[in-house]
Formats: sequence, C-alpha cells, structure tokens
Amino acid sequence: MALRRAFRARLHRPSGAIRAAKKGLSGWTIRPHRRLASAQVARVLAVGLILGLTFAFGYLRRIPAPTALAADPAAPAANDPASALFRAADALDARLASNGQGIVFTATQLQLLRPYPNGPILYRQPERDNPTATPVAVDQIILGALSGRGAATGTAFFAEWFDGQGENGTPSFAGTRTFGGLSRDGAIWRRDDRSDADGLGWLATSEMPGFGIDPLSLREFSELLRHLTALQNLGVDADGHHWRGAVDPLWYPGVVSVDGSAFTASPIPVEIWLDTGDRLVGLFAIAQNLNEPVYQLLCVNRIAFDYDTVPAIPDAPGSSSAAP
Repeated sequence: MALRRAFRARLHRPSGAIRAAKKGLSGWTIRPHRRLASAQVARVLAVGLILGLTFAFGYLRRIPAPTALAADPAAPAANDPASALFRAADALDARLASNGQGIVFTATQLQLLRPYPNGPILYRQPERDNPTATPVAVDQIILGALSGRGAATGTAFFAEWFDGQGENGTPSFAGTRTFGGLSRDGAIWRRDDRSDADGLGWLATSEMPGFGIDPLSLREFSELLRHLTALQNLGVDADGHHWRGAVDPLWYPGVVSVDGSAFTASPIPVEIWLDTGDRLVGLFAIAQNLNEPVYQLLCVNRIAFDYDTVPAIPDAPGSSSAAP
C-alpha cells in the first residue's frame, strides 16, 4: 500500500524544471558602468534574461504544440469517413451540455516502467521476504493497475476507483474502493480508503482524483476527436468503427494524472471506436509521464462509454441522496 501511494504521488508531482522555476532565480549581479545609460541598458537586459529563463523553465512545457494552437480544424465533407469523428464529437458535446442526458463510463489504467532503447537496464529488485536475492533484468515492471467506473452530466461528475484489473485489461470492481471523486456545480469532493477507515467519508478538495478520466479530460474528448492527427481508418471490428491517430496533451490533460499535461510527452498515440450511430464508445491511449528521468513511465488507459442507461449522480455530501 505504501509503495502504491508513493507511486501515485510521483504521478502527480510536477517536473523538476517547474519546481526550480517556483524557487526563483537568484545570484545575478550587474557591475556598475561609468555611464548611467549603459547601466540602465544592462539592468534591462538582465531583467529580460531572468524573465526569459523563468518563462523557459517554468512555463515552456505548459504551452501547447503549434499544431494545437492552430485554427479549429474544418469538418470533413459528409462523404469523407473521417466526418464520423466530428459527428461523434458533436454527439458527445450534446450529451454533456447543461440539458444533456449525460454519459456512463468504465476505465482502466495500467502503470508501467520500461527502459529506453539503449538506455540503462531495468532491474526488478528483491521482494521484502527475500532481500538477499539478486536483482533481475526485466523488460518492464507493472507499478499499478486500477479500474474505475462513473457517470457525468453537464454539471456533475462521479467516479470511483478500485485496485486491480480483470483478465485482458478489463475493469474489475471486486476489491475495495480505493478512491472516489464527486463534482457538482464546480465544487469537488474526494474520499479514499484512509478517509473511509477514519469514518470521514467525503472531503472537500480542490483536485479531483482520477486516473485516465476526470471532468476536464471528459469535456475535452470532443476536441480530441476533432484534432486527431496522423489519422488511420482501421475499419470495423468487434468493438466498432476503429480509428488510430495522435493528439496533443492539451486535448487529453488527464491522460497520466489529473491536470498532468505539463509533464506528458507529446503527441499521445490514441485509438478510437465509434458505434453505428457515430458515438464515441471506446478510447485507448498510451502516454509517457515525463517526471521519471531514467526510464519510461507509461500509463496505458482504456475507457468504454455507454449512453443507454445513465444513473443519477449523487448529490453533494450532506444531502439526503449523497453517495454512500
């Protein structure tokens, strides 16, 4: 349990560059010149340099790629198969509008550590019950696996997360609920196994717990569908009309953790499935968390969407219909 908590904290931790920028830059000195004008020019240049360095270290990685800043893409012609993605985006916007019917989802996230090609070897360290064993070189280490389920409307969001997954990466809800998140009209609450054990239940917070899906990411998924690049039409399979492409983290900000786009590698490879009514029913993504400097820290997300039966989302904690 302690290892899982440490890893999840690392998932949400800002990059070293951002932390360095928050500490500020100091130690810069300007030698006086004989002429006042020269001194003023030097001071202006120094201030500009400091501001430039602060911007570069602290904010550069938060700026979307130039392609993300381009004008909104025009919808393809109606006879273009890719137009189905734009219809799916419009349908998702309608379901999440203030008067929309909402959406239901299940999700999984698998967290992996892999070595870079020609990079340092990755070793599996000895288990606690056999500390003298020799470390073994491996291709990857599974750091964590989570299953989630929930629902969202135009003004509310509810999700709960469980440790573990089923066979072939399917969601499993057999274990104990590890995290829960609830949002209504902009207010956010969370609960976890510790708050439940202490009898505290839902706690007000400023950050929604989530692994691969959260309110902000869900609302950006329509733009994700419109901004896919390197698009490939893979035809129809058992899960629907299958598409593959890539997207900037701007359109999937919670792919590694809530609001983690600043430390997510770009672009994100994604796969999309649409049903026969051109609705988004499946999303698969593999994203790299840049907080890990030595190995590849990857988050593998699978999300399934359902539109038929959307349950009522619990009211705010303290009301008669609050989530148990």
